[in-house]
Amino acid sequence: MLLLLVALLRYLSLWATSAGVLRSMFAALALIALGCILRELDFDSNGPLGTLDWVLKGPVRITVIVIGIPIVAISLKNLLQRPTAAPRVLFGTWWGRLSILGGMTLVFGALFDRGIIPAESPQSWEESAETLGFLLIAISSFIPEATAKDAIDQPLLNSTPGPGIPPDGP
Repeated sequence: MLLLLVALLRYLSLWATSAGVLRSMFAALALIALGCILRELDFDSNGPLGTLDWVLKGPVRITVIVIGIPIVAISLKNLLQRPTAAPRVLFGTWWGRLSILGGMTLVFGALFDRGIIPAESPQSWEESAETLGFLLIAISSFIPEATAKDAIDQPLLNSTPGPGIPPDGP
C-alpha cells in the first residue's frame, strides 16, 4: 500500500508541474495508482472497521469513478493529439520500461491468484509478485519531467541507416 501511495503522490506532483500531453499522462497514471490503492484496501466487513470497508467499496469507489471519467476523457483527447507520446515515454526510457516490467509482474501475480499457474502456496507467490510489481511502478514514478519531455521528442527507433545501407533503403 505504501508503494502505491508513493507512486500516487509522485504522479500528482508531476501532474501539478507539467503541461500538455505529459500532464494528461501523469493524471491518468495517478488515477490508476489510486484505483490500485482502492483495490488493495480491504477490511474485515464483520470486524470493527466493517463500515470503513463498505465506504471504500461503495461510495468512495463510485466517487473516484465519477471523477475519473472526465480525467480519462481529457487524457485520451490529449493523447490522441500526440499518439506517439505515451509509447515514446514507456518504451524510450528506462523509467517507462521499468513501469512496463512492473505491470507485467502484476499480471504474473494475477496468474497465481486465479490458479492459472499452479503453485503450492499461490497466495504467497501472488503477494510477492504484487509487491515487486508495485515497487517497480513506484520507482518508475520518479521519472524526471525533463526525461519524459525529451523522450516525447525522440523517435522510437534509430532513424539512421546501418553501415552499408543507403539512406533510402537497400
